[in-house]
Amino acid sequence: MTDLVTEVWLLIDVIVDQHGIVKALLSIQDMQKLGLGRELARRLAHKLPHMRAGRKILVRRSDLDAYLEKAAQEELDLWEEAKRPSWDDWDKTEA
Repeated sequence: MTDLVTEVWLLIDVIVDQHGIVKALLSIQDMQKLGLGRELARRLAHKLPHMRAGRKILVRRSDLDAYLEKAAQEELDLWEEAKRPSWDDWDKTEA
């Protein structure tokens, strides 16, 4: 899984908008363009600090960069990390 983390981290600079400007916020679809599967991208988006624009979930590129860098350095399995409860999940269980 470390190879996938490294590849995604290196490719993250490729995401640009229609005007050629590197995006500061990434949607789940943008994360998929980096090679993450839809479900993994969705789970990671919920784990990271995010905001909603309508139904879209947006993650700061810098947060994803930092998370992937940490995962690569610590040789974390992204799927195992994505399965762990996020703060959003904690809020739902407390209610």
